[in-house]
Amino acid sequence: MTAGVDEMKKAMRAQMRRSLAVITSANALSAGRTIGIALTEDPRWSSWSAIALYSSLPGEVDLSGVATAAWSAGKRVALPCTLADGTMEFREYRQADVLVSGRFGVLEPPREAQVLSVRALSCVLVPGLAFDTSGGRLGRGAGYYDRALAETSVHAALRAPSSELKRDRPLRIGVGFALQVVDRVPMSSLDIRMDACMTEVGWLDLDQSADRSD
Repeated sequence: MTAGVDEMKKAMRAQMRRSLAVITSANALSAGRTIGIALTEDPRWSSWSAIALYSSLPGEVDLSGVATAAWSAGKRVALPCTLADGTMEFREYRQADVLVSGRFGVLEPPREAQVLSVRALSCVLVPGLAFDTSGGRLGRGAGYYDRALAETSVHAALRAPSSELKRDRPLRIGVGFALQVVDRVPMSSLDIRMDACMTEVGWLDLDQSADRSD
């Protein structure tokens, strides 16, 4: 990552954190309900067998209602868990599970929960601080999602032996508030792009001509 991109990311993170400070838990729940309706009404919803959500932090859309809808539809739900070695895994979240506090105080399934491989997931709903219309996403800076989803990038698939190309990678859907959509997110070669993004005002119209294969 160049110093210029690093500085632009740092400035944008500070700006977005200031903007998100006005978001209340009621705002987060309301946005989550709206996004949940859009997801369940999407034609692809019925074909998704396993969905990765996230436990929301302050200023993030609350997807608890999406988890309930997924369970009701017989889908498997997973939540991300950050590990001490800097990696992230997705553990299955069952309706009766009691979530526990993870490394950064984020709620996650207990350690004994089943780990679902990224390729077992139909889609991954990804939080972020900012998104743009080319699928760019600005995370919080630790790179957990970038590393966890990099192995399923188009480039990785192209390098894989044909015998390993038995299924496509999961759909990556960025989730945020409309105020988090910016003209351009500074990106490096290590940053993954979203296939789709959605906010409380609907699906973000991504530029289909943009290269989102990285």
